[in-house]
Amino acid sequence: KGQRIALVVLKAVDPQEISLSIAGVYEIMLAVIATLRFKFAAAVTLGCSMGEMFQTGARAYAQPHLEASIPREYHKWIEPGIVYGCKGTGIALAWVLQRVMSAMHCSIRGSYIVVLSAQAALVELKYLDKVKFTEDNPYFMLIVSLIAMVGFINQVASGFGLPFPLSFFFLPVYIVEWLLTFMVGSV
Repeated sequence: KGQRIALVVLKAVDPQEISLSIAGVYEIMLAVIATLRFKFAAAVTLGCSMGEMFQTGARAYAQPHLEASIPREYHKWIEPGIVYGCKGTGIALAWVLQRVMSAMHCSIRGSYIVVLSAQAALVELKYLDKVKFTEDNPYFMLIVSLIAMVGFINQVASGFGLPFPLSFFFLPVYIVEWLLTFMVGSV
């Protein structure tokens, strides 16, 4: 039965269209990976820069305590430990800031789409005669801002994750996200 289905598909499908579709998906994946690598590099650069700024304070306050509590033969590791500890802290902080900025952008963009789409749906369903809040209306930005604030607070409160029922349904999206993270992080 499977062979018969495969033969029907092979007869019905144009190989050129399949080839073009696969090439298009590949190009989109490369564009996404390039964009994410750029953001990754920007976050690491920002983190290293912040880490360098932290080093002065760490040397002034942490180094004397470390020298007092660590045996003398290991003092040579204090300076590299401070340098890499500060850079690691800076990178971790930069990742958190990047995630917060992305959440804020998604909240604003999502609320903008919700307000426009909800009004269009209400007009189509004849609950409204016409769109009431256009982009130049001050109430439009108020509504968008309120929905964005609720969305952002919800994202932060949930740790940027989804609750159980939604996380189950979005499992394929999580898998794609994991694969992209793996591809961006490797070499």
